[in-house]
Amino acid sequence: EIQVSEALQVKTLIKNCQTCSVSQKVSFIDGIEYFSNLTNLQLTNHQITSIDIINTITTLETINFATNSLANFNIPNLTSLVSISLQNNYISSFNFPISDNLLSINLNNNQISNINLFNYKNLQTVDLKNNFLETLDLIGLKHLTSVQILNNPNLEHIFFINLVSDSPFPINFGIDSNVKYICVDEMDYSYALNA
Repeated sequence: EIQVSEALQVKTLIKNCQTCSVSQKVSFIDGIEYFSNLTNLQLTNHQITSIDIINTITTLETINFATNSLANFNIPNLTSLVSISLQNNYISSFNFPISDNLLSINLNNNQISNINLFNYKNLQTVDLKNNFLETLDLIGLKHLTSVQILNNPNLEHIFFINLVSDSPFPINFGIDSNVKYICVDEMDYSYALNA
């Protein structure tokens, strides 16, 4: 049993349970709130159904709950987050913090139909493959270096307005894409030629 004073000293907690038996997998993370100085929390390949309790750990910079049983999450207070990895879950709704610190979002292989990234101006990487997106709005995200949107069969509209990245990056819709409309700004080619 860990004492609260010991929990306060922990900065990183990683438990990947890819080869664990079912009895070794974590389902609930009650008590995690006592690790209030965590900056890195990674609990992957478990059976966790809710992570809302981590909303009190405002020091978190990286969270990774890949391959769990999350359907939604509500973590608006975690404004120090730099990286969110929640791929391979069942997420359809979420609330994460509005923050200039957030650089990377991985929500690959979930059930997301709508996402608003407008408030994340410093985002560099976005992975939304294998979801149910209908529209993707990347307006004003000037620091993007990677956008992954393969296998979103409902995706029809993409907006890239005011997207002036420092360097071009590929966007792959996939061979079976249903994208019908892409809105982009005119580019200032003189900038590209003088760089």
